[in-house]
Amino acid sequence: MKNVLICGISTDMGKCVYEVAERNGINVICGVDKKISGEFTCPVYKSYEEVREFIDVIIDVSSPVMLKETLAFAIENKIPLVEGTTGYTKAQKESIKKAAEKIPVFMSYNLSLGVNVLFKLCVETAKMLKDYDIEIIEKYNADKVNTPGATTIAIANELNEALGGTKKIVIGRSAARRANEIGIHCVRGGAIANEHEVLFFGGKEEIKLGHLTVDDSLYAEGAIAIIKFLSDKEKGYFTIKDYFN
Repeated sequence: MKNVLICGISTDMGKCVYEVAERNGINVICGVDKKISGEFTCPVYKSYEEVREFIDVIIDVSSPVMLKETLAFAIENKIPLVEGTTGYTKAQKESIKKAAEKIPVFMSYNLSLGVNVLFKLCVETAKMLKDYDIEIIEKYNADKVNTPGATTIAIANELNEALGGTKKIVIGRSAARRANEIGIHCVRGGAIANEHEVLFFGGKEEIKLGHLTVDDSLYAEGAIAIIKFLSDKEKGYFTIKDYFN
């Protein structure tokens, strides 16, 4: 049984990971969160300085302000890290890659395995349909903070990379579309489910690839699958591409 520390355990995603881990026989031995709320059978601390338990893996679903402390604790104790937080700066991303020289780090903007399948399908489609126009539509509930979301930005960047970096990513549109653009459109409202739709437009046809989140627990289930993937790794920087390969 793996002993898991969840950083950001009081967030909605943290609570979800906690519940799914418990159901899957993975022991959440403690949590770390600067703002503690919710009911847990494990202790929850406000900083890593309070942690005394033996930890097998850290799942981080907190916020960028926790990164420095999380990396320091993981490196000092040689603990694998599943990094599922978004909103990092370029410098923070580099610090994560630097940490991966000493410990296993799995980095993902979205812990859903299904969303990451969408990534792969989009890239393969873009390579085969290089001259098609590409538009991305994302839908989130009214409380979603990031606009666009990190997953949408990541999809657009992956598509652009697959096409040789020749595209300009445009968020919203108030003028005519240009041929070298990847358009992103954001929908926010009520309590709608998270949805991503990637559209490829040819002269006489339209291809749609999409993902709809029915239950947020799928993100937690993805985190559990990634824990198992990291179990035999000594160090290195891993992404969903490594998981599927």
